[in-house]
Amino acid sequence: STQSRGCKTLASKLGIAAALEKADTMLDVGFGCGDQIVLWKKVFEVSSIYGISSSSVQVETAHLKLHQKGYDNNISLKVGVAPVLGYESNFFDKVLSLDAAYHFNTRNNFFQEAYRVLK
Repeated sequence: STQSRGCKTLASKLGIAAALEKADTMLDVGFGCGDQIVLWKKVFEVSSIYGISSSSVQVETAHLKLHQKGYDNNISLKVGVAPVLGYESNFFDKVLSLDAAYHFNTRNNFFQEAYRVLK
């Protein structure tokens, strides 16, 4: 569908802008049903992806999708709410949020927390 192509294009452009690469350990905040994680594993071969979603249904859906596509190694998805990321400082190479940051209360706090967990 046109919407599906648009979502893939947006996820690809974000991956390029973030200079995703194989050696990255990254965090996706607000990953939805995991479509962009599949794309980032397939296209950019990101080795280790963590994710936070406020919806347990989305976490389960994403786990299933990643397993079915064979991209479930080095994936850790959990229920959580931005801006409280719950990871140690200096842990991630990249922190991304595709089409979700407008939900964060507040974005300022999210940016501070993202900066804290970045290497």
